[in-house]
This record gives sequence, C-alpha cells and structure tokens, in this order.
Amino acid sequence: MDHKKFSYTDLLLILILTILCALFFYTPILNETIVKSILGLLLIVFIPGYVVIAFLFPRKSDLSTIERLALTVILSMTITVLTGMVLNYTPWGIHVITILTPLVVITLVLCVATFWRRSRIPYEEHLRLDLGNFFRRMKLGFFQESKTGKILSVIVAISIVLALSSTAYVIVMPKQNESYSQFYILGPDGKINNFPTTMSPGQEGNLIIGVVNNENKQKSYRLFVTSNGEVLFDEVFTLNGKQKMEIPFNFTAGDPGIRKMEFFLYKLPDNANTYRYLYLWINVTG
Repeated sequence: MDHKKFSYTDLLLILILTILCALFFYTPILNETIVKSILGLLLIVFIPGYVVIAFLFPRKSDLSTIERLALTVILSMTITVLTGMVLNYTPWGIHVITILTPLVVITLVLCVATFWRRSRIPYEEHLRLDLGNFFRRMKLGFFQESKTGKILSVIVAISIVLALSSTAYVIVMPKQNESYSQFYILGPDGKINNFPTTMSPGQEGNLIIGVVNNENKQKSYRLFVTSNGEVLFDEVFTLNGKQKMEIPFNFTAGDPGIRKMEFFLYKLPDNANTYRYLYLWINVTG
C-alpha cells in the first residue's frame, strides 16, 4: 500500500482540531458547548506536546509508540504550566483565553515547522498516523504481562487519565467567582486617602462613592447616605454584571462638632437589610 498520502494526516488532524478549538473558544455562540471542553482538553494535554515531539523526532524509528505517547502528554502539560507561569507576570494574567491563545500559536507554528522537516526525510521514515498498529502493539504488550502487571497497568492508566482530565477541566472550565458586590469610598483625587475629615462650617467636601457588580448578572441597588440622621443622598440604580459605577458625592459641612457620615448599600429587592455599610468621621471645627 502506498503510504505517501498518509504521511501528513496527523499534522492535518492536529491543524483541524487546533483551529476548531480556537473557533469554539473565540466565538460566543459556540462558547457554552461540551465540544469546547473536549477540544480544550485536547489542546492542554495532547496537541502541543505531539507537535513538539513530532518536530524533534520526525522519523517513526526515533521513538516507540509508548514513548512518543508518554512524552506527548508530559510535554503538553509542561508547556501549559510554563505558559501559565509566564502569563502570571504579565498584564493579561492567567485566564482560559490567555492560556489557550499561546498554545494555539505554538501548535500552528510547530505544525508548519514539522511539515517542513518531515518533507526533508525519505517517505519510508515518515511518522504516520496508524491507530490500528498502535492499538495492536498496546494489546500485545498488555497480554504478555503477568496478571499483577495487568492490574497495575490498568490502575496507572486510569489514574493518569483522571489526573490529567481533572487538571484540564479546571483550566478549561474554571469555577465561577463568588457572587458579591464591591462598595467603597474614595477621596476627591480617586485614592483611598485624603478624605475630608477636618472641615470648617459651610465648607464643601467631595467624595467618590463606588459600586462594582460582581454578581455575574444584572443587579439593582439603592445607595443611601446620612449625616447625623440627616439624609444627604438616596438613589436607586442598576448595573450589569462586571459593571462599575463611581458617583461624585458633594456635601457641605454644617455646624461645628463631630459628624458621622454613613453610607448604606442595599441590594434590591431587599430594601430592609443593609448589604454593605461604610462610615466616615468628620470634625467640623468652630
């Protein structure tokens, strides 16, 4: 049988899977399907390592099938971990897209490089995708083992699959952050200091009141501000998920004395229980 036309089937399959993975992760309409998780799992635990090994050892005689498979998985996980470590020190941080993007780029570049390198060696020495032969060798080696060896092989294989699958799933499908809303006050310069804590009667003070919706859905709030029982501000507003609002708040110091300015945030429809509470002591000097 002429195997020439099968010499690059593995690289073509890797290219297709990588492009599909990018398509499913970068297209919102496809982002919530189970196919995305499967493709992401392959990109993390198999694809990058395969093309690296295929580039370094282009001849089928360079490594046995078992050695090639083991190195593929180990190297793929190593590349993923190193990518995450590098991203941790960049402005982009560690996220599903920021991890998968360099993996996609590495895979595409190495596919081209492997195609070029493989084309420079004789066809008879090309690494070919031959799943039938691979499983025959695996089956033969398994049945030649002792009973104890077979049991250990099965246990080790299941343990590796579970460990790799769990790790990849955590990366591809990270747990949603806990739902909460941030509530804070800033000074007039937008910093968490320089609050107007000492004022003269009639002097105008300035603050910034901030609310961030980390509820992963649209949420309505009521902001209520008082000073020694006097209502200074009362407003209802709605924020989308991950949306932030910073409200400039201006007030005028009253009579001399110590005044306690209180900030209440209610998460509607609960208008009875305060969700977040802040306060600021202001000394109005005579």
